[in-house]
Amino acid sequence: MMLADLVIDRLKEKVDSFVGRVEGVMDLSAMISTKRLPTNAPAAWVIWLGDNADASGTATFLRQAVDETVAVIVIDRVAGDLVGSKVQGKLDALREDVKRHLVGWQFDPEAYPLEYRRGRFVGLVQSFALLQLDFACRSYIRQQHQE
Repeated sequence: MMLADLVIDRLKEKVDSFVGRVEGVMDLSAMISTKRLPTNAPAAWVIWLGDNADASGTATFLRQAVDETVAVIVIDRVAGDLVGSKVQGKLDALREDVKRHLVGWQFDPEAYPLEYRRGRFVGLVQSFALLQLDFACRSYIRQQHQE
């Protein structure tokens, strides 16, 4: 199972504010440009951002570190709040709730615990505020070289 799927399941299970409103999304910019925003908020989208691998190993054995990253897009309604100032406190609470349930979570004994990498305000779209939180974990590919 991909990291994004595991994070979706974790958020559904642990973050009560998102009950029934967590889903995977492949392309954030397409969702924003086509205005396909959730009908109920707060909500979360989880997007697989990619992975980075280190080149390492020996002549007979490969041990390669892989850092996989996902984004959690926290979405909340800001109707009647053109600058988003009224929703800031709620977004801060949602951000901390997501971090509390993801940071340090070890979903697999072969992987390192999930780490918080960064957060950023995506913007105000229609009557919604979007906040992006990036999380990553390290795992290793281990195998004997094949001839």
